[in-house]
Amino acid sequence: MDLKTKLYIIFSAFCGALFLMKLVPILLAFKANKGDEQALRPTGFALFQTHSIAVFLMAMMANWFYGSHLMELYDNYGFNQLQKSILLSIGFLTAGISGLFIGNVADAIGRKKACIMYALCYGVTVLCHHFKNIYIISIGRATAGVATSLLYCVFESWMIAAHNKRNFPGHLLGQTFSWAWGLNYPVAIVTGILCEEVTSKVPWGLVGDFDASAIVMLIMVITICVFWDENYGEHTTSLVSNFKAGFLACHDSWNVKMLSMIQTFFEGSMFIFVRFWWDVLHDAYGAYPAGVVFALFMINAMLGTELLRFLKMFISKQVISVANCAVAAACWMLIALDWTPVGKFETKLILFCIYEITVGIYFNVMTDLRGELIEDSVRASVTALCRVPMNVIVASLMLSNAKANVQFFCLAAFNAIAMISAMLLRNKQEAKKAKVPEKGTELI
Repeated sequence: MDLKTKLYIIFSAFCGALFLMKLVPILLAFKANKGDEQALRPTGFALFQTHSIAVFLMAMMANWFYGSHLMELYDNYGFNQLQKSILLSIGFLTAGISGLFIGNVADAIGRKKACIMYALCYGVTVLCHHFKNIYIISIGRATAGVATSLLYCVFESWMIAAHNKRNFPGHLLGQTFSWAWGLNYPVAIVTGILCEEVTSKVPWGLVGDFDASAIVMLIMVITICVFWDENYGEHTTSLVSNFKAGFLACHDSWNVKMLSMIQTFFEGSMFIFVRFWWDVLHDAYGAYPAGVVFALFMINAMLGTELLRFLKMFISKQVISVANCAVAAACWMLIALDWTPVGKFETKLILFCIYEITVGIYFNVMTDLRGELIEDSVRASVTALCRVPMNVIVASLMLSNAKANVQFFCLAAFNAIAMISAMLLRNKQEAKKAKVPEKGTELI
């Protein structure tokens, strides 16, 4: 039995398990709420929800198309390890810098235009990757960084503003986002399989993944132009005041400091993982079906979100966060030590899949912790500020030209720092939420 068949068998087993895990609660919730929800849904909401979720998922899908074969494409273009790290670093740094102000720009020019700008930025990225020139591709990586900042900002902003403008009930907004984010991982899984079986098989090679992304974005833009109206930020504050509040929140709140440390170091290790996973598995086995492996990663991240629902019934979020960072640190330590009890490729794939489970847990539990411990009015500023040191750390490590195992030891240390920071979080009775300072007052 060849490797691809084995991976598909494992992938199918995970799919079956997740389907059973999700099917029962979905059916129970649908049966309990069907009559009430239909009665409470206002006229026009079904269409609004459908095209909003469709656009959101197409935007995400366009981004996922770059996940499976990006490093393999650069390898085929003849780029060495340092050049690949430089290209990825350009994207991370532009994403971190543009993320500081992109929300304000979108509020000023209009969120609909900003969503179309996302497609235009990624369109430049697609075009640049048809050239085997590192300088041209660097331009594409820079626009991809801007597009990433837009992706995680403007689509949600438009959906919230449009929902409120139409005076739809507030609880239906949560339902819309629940569907949108809940379908994000399945879309990523499907995208990985498409990359492996369809888009990478075109005559012009792996860059076909990028062309497929462009087609998805074109459909997305048409949908936006037909169904979406424009909305703007009505209460946009200056960048200076936003980040002053964010700095003060970090300075005056112990929990904000600790959450910032967790975000910086856990997410930093995650982005370095994005850079190296293909190379590590390629060195262990040679050519392998990267699209299927990517889909397997995504289904393990999805498994992490389902596992978290179970864990939260018995364990506090802080304990979950500590244990999660500890498991992630252990995975990287074992990879750095080249621990191979069942074969080099198999062991590293298993450790990467376990790490992806921790990623799925991390994003959900961190959302909960931020919601509990950071005031809403400074949460976005604090999150954006944390991305600056995170991207500097990521770029510095990738460009250090250190040996792979040394970098993996660093990733283990990053997650150990995140674990210690999670241990030092104070409970709600001891901690005071970070607040926006008023005139004559300081944050407490």
